[in-house]
Amino acid sequence: MDDEFRAKKITPFINGRKIIDLGGGSTNVHKYIKKLFPQITCLDIEEGIDLNKDFKIKKNHDTILALELIEHLNSPIEFIRKCKTFMNKNSKLIITTPNAGLQYFINPSWHVRNTDGFDGHRYVFTIPMVKCILEDEGFEIIHEEYLNVFWYNRLAKFICKLIPKLRNDFLIVARKK
Repeated sequence: MDDEFRAKKITPFINGRKIIDLGGGSTNVHKYIKKLFPQITCLDIEEGIDLNKDFKIKKNHDTILALELIEHLNSPIEFIRKCKTFMNKNSKLIITTPNAGLQYFINPSWHVRNTDGFDGHRYVFTIPMVKCILEDEGFEIIHEEYLNVFWYNRLAKFICKLIPKLRNDFLIVARKK
């Protein structure tokens, strides 16, 4: 997916002065967002942080970004719980992740046969799955959207316009209650 497109979809939901990007240090999306929000902090494996383990953040944040991350983690639910402890009331958690709906449409047994994951993905998600997890963990969903990766292919772009659930990625913005 085009990094600038993804960043433009995310930035309207970023608020506050304390912003942290978990796992996105080397991405172009992070670099684009940093131009608009120079105060953003980043925690990534390159800085010696393993988000699969019990990581600590020293202060609460107004916005936490978890972009293209939860599908790589050993325990995405535990990660979301941990994020919540670093948030103020009304802070936002912004998540993007690949859309399992597209994968299952292409090959219904995709994840069953590829148990080692795809591109390091341990889990696949749909919007309803992530919404359920977030709501169970005490978040309010304030925005959800399928993101279209097929911007370069006219036929695929047209099909995805007709059937948004076939888009490659999705974005969910949740607020801590």
